[in-house]
Amino acid sequence: MPSHRLFLPAPSSAGLFFAALVLLLSLLPASPAAAEANCWCKVQCTFPGADTVEGQESWSQRPDGRNFNYPHSQNEWDECKDYCRGFVYELPLEEMAENRNSCGTVECASNYWLGARPERQGETRRVQVPCGDGADESDFQYAVKVVCGSAGDGDPLHMGGYKTTVNVHNPALEPVRTRHKLAVAGPRRDGSISPFFQGQIGADGAQYYDCRYFHRLANTTALVDGFFVLESQSELDVTAYYTSTDATQVNAIHIERYPGRAVAPRPFDCQDRVAIDLSDPQNWSGPNGTVVPVTALNGSWDANRTWISYAADGQLAGGTYTYQVDFCCCPNGSFSARGTVRSDDGSTGTVTPGGTALFNLPAGNFQASAGPAAPFNATGTCEGSGTVTVQVTNGFAGPSGLSMAGTLTLINGYAGACRTP
Repeated sequence: MPSHRLFLPAPSSAGLFFAALVLLLSLLPASPAAAEANCWCKVQCTFPGADTVEGQESWSQRPDGRNFNYPHSQNEWDECKDYCRGFVYELPLEEMAENRNSCGTVECASNYWLGARPERQGETRRVQVPCGDGADESDFQYAVKVVCGSAGDGDPLHMGGYKTTVNVHNPALEPVRTRHKLAVAGPRRDGSISPFFQGQIGADGAQYYDCRYFHRLANTTALVDGFFVLESQSELDVTAYYTSTDATQVNAIHIERYPGRAVAPRPFDCQDRVAIDLSDPQNWSGPNGTVVPVTALNGSWDANRTWISYAADGQLAGGTYTYQVDFCCCPNGSFSARGTVRSDDGSTGTVTPGGTALFNLPAGNFQASAGPAAPFNATGTCEGSGTVTVQVTNGFAGPSGLSMAGTLTLINGYAGACRTP
C-alpha cells in the first residue's frame, strides 16, 4: 500500500541528522489539501527532560485497496483512525527515550484527518520507561547473517542460488523464552524490518530457521540479504550454515558459530507490538490432542500451504476438532488477525475474549482449484488471556486438517498463556 513515512523512529546521537529531520518536518505544508483522497496521521511525542518530536504519515488507500473517496463515509474515518493508531503503536519509544537519555512517562498524542482538515483526535499512547542503568542484568542477542534465494544481474552476489539455515540449541536445564526478527539490508539505506516474533526453546532443545521462513518474514520470494536477530534471556548456542549452488550441484558450504552479546534487558512480556505467525504449527494446540504438521498431504489439499492436523497423515475419525493459539493481552491491549484459511471440511474461526468472528466456511476449501483461500481480517480490544480458536468439522472418517496463513498482531501483549507476575 503506498505510503510515506516522515517520523524519525529511532534517532541516533548524531545531532546534525536530527536537526535535518526537524527542518524537514518544519517545511511540511500546513494543510495537505493536494492529497484530497489521503488519510493523514500526525503524532507528537513528549520525552521527559528532552525534546518533543513531531512527525506524520499518510495513506492513499483503504485496506481493501480502494481509495478514500470524498465525501468520506464513517467507515473510511474509522479505517483512517485505525491506520493512525497502528502508526502510533509502531514507534519504538523505549529506544527513542534511550537515545535522548530520557526516562519516565513518554506520551504520544495523535490527530488524524481525511483529505483536508479539520483534524480529529486520535490515539494517545503512554509508555513508562524505567530509570536506571540495568547494569546487573542483561539479555543476549545474536545477529546472524542471512542470504537466501537466487542472485542475478544487479544483485549484490554472484549469479547462483544461496541458502542459510540457522541452528539454535539451549544448553540450559530450563526452557528459555526467545524472540526474533529479520532485518533486510537495502542498497545504501535501511530495508524492511519485521516485528519481533516470540518463541520458546526447551531444556537441551534444538531448533532451526531456514530460507522458507526468512522469505515469509521478508514477504518476498526475491533474494533476501540481511540479518536474523535472535534475543534470549539466557545464553544459547547459535550456528549457521551456508550453501551455494549453480544449476546442477552444491559448490560451496560454510559453517559459522555466532557468539551472543549482552544487551540491556527489555521485557519479554507486555510488548508494544508482537506478531504471532499463524502459519507456524508450533503456535497451535488444542483439546483434541497434540497438533502436528501434516507430512503426507491428502488428495487435492493445496500443496503450497502448511497444513496441521491431529494426525501426521491427516486421517481422523468423524467429529469436530478444535485448534487454538493462546495469547495474553496486558491492560489496554488490542489485537489484529489477518490472513487466509483453507480447511477440510467446514470450519469456523473466532478470537476471544469477545467472540470476534474470523471466518465461517460451511464447506472446506482445501483444493487450490477451488479458488483463492478464504480471507480473514479482524481487530478488537482485549485484556487478559485470549485465544484464536478454529473448529473444523469432519463429516465422516477420513482426511481433515487446517491451513492458516497470516499473523496475529498484539498491541501491549505477548504470545502464550498469561503468566503470573
